[in-house]
Amino acid sequence: MSEQKGLTAKLPLKVLTPLALVLPVVVVVGIIGVVVYFQGQAAARSLEIRGVEQVHGRIGDRLSSLLDGPPRWHALVESNIQSGALDVATPRSWRLPIYQQRHAFDTALAGVTWGDPEGRAFWVFRYPGKPRWEFGILDDRTEGQLIEYPMLPSGEVVFDEGRVSDFDPRTRPWYRLGEAAGVAGAWGEPYAWATGGKSGALNLGLPFAAAVHDPQGALLGVLDTELSLADLSNFLQSIKIGRSGLAVITDRRGRLIATSTGATLADDDLERISALGSDDGDIHAMAQRLLELFPEGTGSPPTQWTGDVTLERGEALMSVSAFKHRQGLNWVVMTAVPTADFTEEIDAIRAQGIKIILSAVAVTLLLGMGLAAWLVRPVLRLTSHARQVGAGDLDSTLELNQASELVVLSSEFNSMTAGLRERLMLRKSLAHASEVQQSLLPNADPELPGFDIVGHCNYCDETGGDYYDYLTDAETDERGAAVVIGDVMGHGIAAAMLMATARGVLRSKSQEGVGIAPLLTHLNRLLVEVTGGMKFMTMLIANFDPETKHMLWASAGHDAPIIYNPEDDSFREPEGGGLPLGVMEEEVYEPAEVEHLSPGTIVLIATDGMWETRNEADEMHGKERLQASIRRHANKTSAEIRDGLLHDLHAFRGKGPQDDDETFVVIKVTKFA
Repeated sequence: MSEQKGLTAKLPLKVLTPLALVLPVVVVVGIIGVVVYFQGQAAARSLEIRGVEQVHGRIGDRLSSLLDGPPRWHALVESNIQSGALDVATPRSWRLPIYQQRHAFDTALAGVTWGDPEGRAFWVFRYPGKPRWEFGILDDRTEGQLIEYPMLPSGEVVFDEGRVSDFDPRTRPWYRLGEAAGVAGAWGEPYAWATGGKSGALNLGLPFAAAVHDPQGALLGVLDTELSLADLSNFLQSIKIGRSGLAVITDRRGRLIATSTGATLADDDLERISALGSDDGDIHAMAQRLLELFPEGTGSPPTQWTGDVTLERGEALMSVSAFKHRQGLNWVVMTAVPTADFTEEIDAIRAQGIKIILSAVAVTLLLGMGLAAWLVRPVLRLTSHARQVGAGDLDSTLELNQASELVVLSSEFNSMTAGLRERLMLRKSLAHASEVQQSLLPNADPELPGFDIVGHCNYCDETGGDYYDYLTDAETDERGAAVVIGDVMGHGIAAAMLMATARGVLRSKSQEGVGIAPLLTHLNRLLVEVTGGMKFMTMLIANFDPETKHMLWASAGHDAPIIYNPEDDSFREPEGGGLPLGVMEEEVYEPAEVEHLSPGTIVLIATDGMWETRNEADEMHGKERLQASIRRHANKTSAEIRDGLLHDLHAFRGKGPQDDDETFVVIKVTKFA
């Protein structure tokens, strides 16, 4: 039977290869011409959305930074009060220290106000639109009235320009807010205050207030650090929002907080104006668009929404997101940028992209046609050799001599093959090492009357430097069972070998029935001999007595056990321990004792991987989060606590890498023997 052959089978490869390169490129050129036109609008839309979302994100970031100012200034002043640097009995003396602190904070902050239960008051304040700061004082020397003086840039007071007014801090909204919020502090609703006495203009202020107490818990007064809504609007005006965009901030009831357009925030009766009720047509249009999308109102926007809006100035893209800040702020931020702001730039990018594509196509055609025939033979040889390697033949070599690049290519290919051989051998070795190291860990948790004990170890590499083990009363001279946990400096094979050595020495010496502290002393001397003091590891041994419910423990540079007593919701880390193992041969370790662990008590013995792991934002998990996790799962069994701790740890880390081993043992006191 004759074999049917197509046209391509009759053509030599040196002819077929250039044709195969040229024809697809020609087709691609035609397709690109059509696709670029139709895809241009989609690409432009994508760039516009990204542009407005980036602008919106910058506003949120800068707003967060601005709103961090009042709590930080509050914390600084409160610390000065608690340390005695500011005397609550003589608030008049605070003027210069507070005034000098202003340089450390955003210039949009209005100032600091203080009031105490006796009716004394103090402030250092900057009113919107005024160049100078004001010093206000109401104390025993002002005869029951508030006197407000202008201040020179040096901080000195112009006493002959003082303004007198009636004032009682205890009746002010910020004072009541601080009393209710306590020491934690809270943001309050905007409220009206006068600019410079009875004859001054009225403004809206945004207070952050908190109570200040003495060490006995008695109220010393209320401290208020403020922003003015006028300055907040000026802050928005200072941010570049495209070329002609605008930004609006409202509360969850839709009332205006600040705008970049300078729109009026309150009517003549100081009633707050809503975005829907604003005289500014663009602000009204943005609020109306948000209401159409979310009929529940601006109190329920998504995390972030971006879409079209029709403003008085024309079509625009609008981005909306919820904005929350510590101590109670809950706002909505709306940003709109006219589409025209993006059009010119997007058109330029589109034209540049088309030029690049056409240039790349032309270069590809020329190079393909010129080099295809010359590259045919080495490509075929390379393909054949790649098939051999893919089939598992890692011993064959490739020789290409047509050009220096191909010589380098064949050399690199041979090096890659050799590297594959080495990696396969290394992977097998690491797999065996991992199996051996896993076999060194306990295959079961001990059963000890009155204690529920569960351990866990998860290495970040194939092999690790963490270790935990259990010793029975037959292996030590203490009654009960002992938990051993160790952490070798570093990771990998070297750390695993040192860990295995330490385990072997510990197991061997424990057969002599010595105490936990002598075990560490003996192990330390041997490790110094083995490593010459160049490698070290930490270790902790804790023995639990089922009769006395005492914990006897000894530490070689390891973090102390974390002990949680749910009866009084307290954590403690007992003090004790010596140098890490392998550092100093003469080190002698001493035991420490924690007496009578009550039922329900949880003891966590862990390596630093449990609190030093970091999330994608490079924040450390920390012992405070670990303690919160222990408290959250305290009413569960040790196995459930273990699972809960791991779940919380992994949820915190998110998609970030595991950079350290995770090893810990949970001991829960269940009942008396």
